[in-house]
Amino acid sequence: MEKFIEAIRNSESLSYAFWLSVFLLLLVSLLKYFVSKESEKSDWGNLVLEFPIDVCLVVITIVITGFMKGENMPLGIILVIVTLVVSIFCCIFRRCSMSYSYMDGKLTKTLLFGLLDVALAVVWVGLVYSKIC
Repeated sequence: MEKFIEAIRNSESLSYAFWLSVFLLLLVSLLKYFVSKESEKSDWGNLVLEFPIDVCLVVITIVITGFMKGENMPLGIILVIVTLVVSIFCCIFRRCSMSYSYMDGKLTKTLLFGLLDVALAVVWVGLVYSKIC
């Protein structure tokens, strides 16, 4: 935990860049969903379903800008490609979850695909974060 806190305090570290980017993403996402109109119950679900995809984009940006140098280039390319693939699966799970949410009696499938979206992104981002930070 001390290592994590120290990395976040260092404004030149990838951890700092990652967490600052995620915080700003969350702030802008909240603004997008809740400032321009009166929020509805479905807005919270959409936010939860879209956030993992957006965090994968943050990971790609961090890998490209801060990690893909010299000897890390081959691993960086692999991380970017796999993150793109993970993002594609998250998009598919998001779409399935949203589609089932409009159908009566499909709550289980809605939750399952939503959980798959979030879980896949959390696991992948955690793995990449532990590798690069």
